[in-house]
Amino acid sequence: LLHGWRAFRDAAGDADVEGEMLLNLAQLALDLGDAGAALNGFTAALWRTSLERLVLPALGGAARAAAARGDRPLALSFERRLRLRLGTTVLRYPEVSASFDIALAHATMGNGDRARHAAAEVVRMAHAHAFHELEHQASELLEQLARPPAAGRPAGDDAPMTGEPSRARGRGSARAPAAASREPASRHGCTLRAREL
Repeated sequence: LLHGWRAFRDAAGDADVEGEMLLNLAQLALDLGDAGAALNGFTAALWRTSLERLVLPALGGAARAAAARGDRPLALSFERRLRLRLGTTVLRYPEVSASFDIALAHATMGNGDRARHAAAEVVRMAHAHAFHELEHQASELLEQLARPPAAGRPAGDDAPMTGEPSRARGRGSARAPAAASREPASRHGCTLRAREL
């Protein structure tokens, strides 16, 4: 995280590179379970760049982070912004990847039907473009959503998922794989705050 922050500082003056560094740091924060820091990072990246290869994953990541924080209206707002861009670019992998983020966001919020629909669409798009890893991950999500609820967990479409399927994949230039630990990065003094961005 420290090296990523230094890379962000070294990119000062180049908004697109700053946006890419913030995107990587935000993904790391999300993987570490600090949805607040992730949301700040994704939002800051969106302010800095208009490059579709960065905007698409930033919107998907922001939707996931907002969902993890329990902010359904904000997550849906990021989803709407993303959906307006889908099909308007030749960047298929970022589109499919960001769409998978939307499926994960809906699963996190307990929107079972919407999560299943989004994941099925990701499977279809990923298969069409031979994005086998995304196809596999979306298929895993569909399987997880089809399982009966665990004991003590509410049933139905409003029951949020207790965890996400493994998300060990790259995004952009240097994304870290999903961390096994869900400890917030802030416990280690590494929280990205809006005032620091």
